[in-house]
Amino acid sequence: MCVFILKTFIPEYTVLEDHVWVGPNAVLTNAKFPQHPEAKQNLSAPYLEHHVRIGANSTVLPGVRIGAHSLIGAGSLVAQDLPPGIIAVGSPARYLRDVHY
Repeated sequence: MCVFILKTFIPEYTVLEDHVWVGPNAVLTNAKFPQHPEAKQNLSAPYLEHHVRIGANSTVLPGVRIGAHSLIGAGSLVAQDLPPGIIAVGSPARYLRDVHY
């Protein structure tokens, strides 16, 4: 018997455009300082443009925008905005190459 428990966190105010895919155990964050008393007043959620794919076990930090058709490799930490149509990997996520169709 095989059991799959897919845990993905997508917080309030996050924007997911059409055809976005977020892999298992990925975490999108919206609070720069979660334990700060004013954290709720300063939320800044991620924005994922259409056809973005986020690999398993990746983290996207608050306020980051990921461009359309981009692919984030598994286990990556996205700490800054990324342009459309690229593959980014690592911690912090860096440009690897363009997406080819």
